[in-house]
Amino acid sequence: MKKTMYLLCAVTLVLAVLSISAFADVFTPDASGVYTVTKTVAAYANKQVTIVVYSGSSATVSTIQYIDQQTANASGKYEFKFKLKDAPTATLQVKVGAETRTAAQSLGTIEPPAPPASVTLTGKISFYGPKSTLTFKAKNLSTNKETTISAVTKSEDSAAFGTYSVTLPSGNYLITAAQPFHASYTKNSLAVITAGQTFDVALLGGWIFPDSPSIDIDCLIRLLGSYKKKGAPGFTSADINWSGQVDIDDLIILLGNYKKKNIVVL
Repeated sequence: MKKTMYLLCAVTLVLAVLSISAFADVFTPDASGVYTVTKTVAAYANKQVTIVVYSGSSATVSTIQYIDQQTANASGKYEFKFKLKDAPTATLQVKVGAETRTAAQSLGTIEPPAPPASVTLTGKISFYGPKSTLTFKAKNLSTNKETTISAVTKSEDSAAFGTYSVTLPSGNYLITAAQPFHASYTKNSLAVITAGQTFDVALLGGWIFPDSPSIDIDCLIRLLGSYKKKGAPGFTSADINWSGQVDIDDLIILLGNYKKKNIVVL
């Protein structure tokens, strides 16, 4: 703790002096994610050198990704090897300073990785009934191109969820999903930019009276009116889970989603 506080004080002194841009490197990690920053500054010979890597316009406890200190050798050479606290999502500043009256040096930046050209998005999608009646789409907010997500796998119509997979160009997407007698789902903006990205969608069953403003008392009355009736799976909207019988399981689903409306997420 004392070392951390000492380093923060050193950073404050270093950055309080007008920084100069002696170099303009863009630092990249090796295969294991380790960055190396090494320089030789004659004025730093046998001096304590402080490095700070941070995001934004100033180094604070919340923006610092790496901070350390070491003594430069007799020729002024120093070398820091480090991993960042978090994977960079914005440009990081790399600055050093020493116990001299010279200004802090802006060595360069660490840039976030460029997103891949395309991303295969996978996840779970919760709904009852056949996937043939599911409407599931992703709309690119830059190009307005809409993609129907049709690669949905479900073990049986009565299963509570299925899985999906879709390959999309990197970008921001409007995600929409709807299934009859369910509360629909909308995600206004999803950044699809990371390899191996997952995203789950939940449609809420029980909206069996479509004219209702939500899953409400009218839906409950309709279910109770069909209670214990049997038929082919999905023979009535009250057979929420497509089991072929309106029973306690359907009632539990409806009551669990009672008063719920269409879901909209920013």
